[in-house]
Amino acid sequence: MKIVTAIFLSSVVFGSTALAQSKSASGAEEVPLGGTSSLKVKLSPGWQSAPAQPPNGMNSSTALRYSGHPSFQILATAERASADKSPRIPNTDLPWDCNTLFNVMASTKNTHNKPLSVSEARPDYVPEEYYGRALVAEPATKHVAVFICLDGGSSNLVLQISPVPEAADGNKVTPMLRSIADSARLRSTLVYAPGSLHLPLLGVTASISSGAWAVGVFANGPGQKKRDLVYRTSGTIGLEIIPFLAPITCSDYLKKNRPVTKNPRYLSAKWEPIAWEDQKPNGGMDLVVCRQFAPAKALVAAMQYQSDKVSAEDAIAIAKMLDEIGDAVANSQDGSR
Repeated sequence: MKIVTAIFLSSVVFGSTALAQSKSASGAEEVPLGGTSSLKVKLSPGWQSAPAQPPNGMNSSTALRYSGHPSFQILATAERASADKSPRIPNTDLPWDCNTLFNVMASTKNTHNKPLSVSEARPDYVPEEYYGRALVAEPATKHVAVFICLDGGSSNLVLQISPVPEAADGNKVTPMLRSIADSARLRSTLVYAPGSLHLPLLGVTASISSGAWAVGVFANGPGQKKRDLVYRTSGTIGLEIIPFLAPITCSDYLKKNRPVTKNPRYLSAKWEPIAWEDQKPNGGMDLVVCRQFAPAKALVAAMQYQSDKVSAEDAIAIAKMLDEIGDAVANSQDGSR
C-alpha cells in the first residue's frame, strides 16, 4: 500500500521533454515493464521504452512512451501480495483487489483535506479487462493523469497515463494497454472464462462461461467455519459469492425472520424463487439465495453486491454463475438435483 499511496502524495507532472529510446540492441519488440519485477510487454506501434519523466510516485525509473502527437506516458507499479504484510479483503485470505485498492486511494486527501483524485467510470479507450473504475488526479479539469488498475489475483497492476487522453486520441493508447493486459494475464492467478473454477471446500469444479474470478476462503471471524469465496474481478460492480451446503429446506430457511423478494431476476428456475435482499447502511446489498437438492439438503449462496440495485446486465451474469456453481454441486450429490 505504501507504493500506491505515493502515487497521490507525489506531484504528478508531465513535461514535454522527449524521452530517450531504450530498446535492446537486437531491436526486440518485447521490453520489461518498469515498476514490475519481471513483466515483459510487446510494444505497440509508436510506443517505446524510455526513462520515466520525473517526478512520479510510481517507484519506476522507466516508462512506456508514445512518440506520436500528442505524446503519452504510461507508468506502472505492481502491488504483490505477501502472506505476512499485504492487507486482505476482510474475513478472507484474498489480497486487496482493484476495487478495494481504488476505494482506499479515492479516500486519500491532501494537507488541505481535499481529495487527491476523482473516481470515474473506466474510459472507453481502456480495454474491458481492466477494473471498471478509474481515478483522475485532481484538479481533473487539467487532465494531468488518470490511473487504471488490472487485477491479477495475487497482485494488482496500477497504471498511470499522462496526460489524460482526449476521446479522439484514446485509440493511440488502447493497443498498448491491451498488450499490457495480455502479458499480465499470463502471470495471473485468476480464473478466466471459459475455464474451470475449483471450489476446494465444496470439493467441486465448476465450468464458468463469463468473467474473471478470484477464489479464496471466507470465515466470518476467528474460529468460524470456513467457506469457499468466489470474487468477481471483472465488471463494473463488485460481487462476492459464498456458496455452502446446509441441512435445510430452502423455503423455510429464506422466510425465517427476514423479508424476502419474490422471483428476483438474477435467479433461474433451478433455484427457490425467493431471496433475501438486505440494503447495507453504507451502500450495496447482501443477497441470499437457495437451491434444494434433497428434502434436507440445499446449496445456499450468500452474496455481497456493491450497488443498491442489481443491473439488468448483472442479473444475467449472476444467474449464469449461480447455475454453473449449482450444477457442479448437483453433479456431486450422487446424481440428485
